[in-house]
Amino acid sequence: MPAATAATKVPPAVGAVIVSLRNQKQIAAVHAETRTQTNTLAEQSHTLAVVQNVAEAQGAAIQEVHLATNGMKARLEEVARKEGHAEGVADEKAKEHKERDT
Repeated sequence: MPAATAATKVPPAVGAVIVSLRNQKQIAAVHAETRTQTNTLAEQSHTLAVVQNVAEAQGAAIQEVHLATNGMKARLEEVARKEGHAEGVADEKAKEHKERDT
């Protein structure tokens, strides 16, 4: 049995190389994971930028609709004032004609 034990013993230099290789393998795995996470973050950052651009465009569109609505409201108020004035003038003329006829 001592022969089997001697055969499985690893010299210290070889052991150090094995540990070094394991460490390099672990470092490579961590590096790969870090790269994957970095790529994921870059994709998420890009997606966020796209979402922000869409939100800004929607905000601008909403503002345009708001301005157009205010413009239409002002125009309707102007037309209503003119029509009201026209109705008032027509009422005055009707009164004048009625007074003249009586």
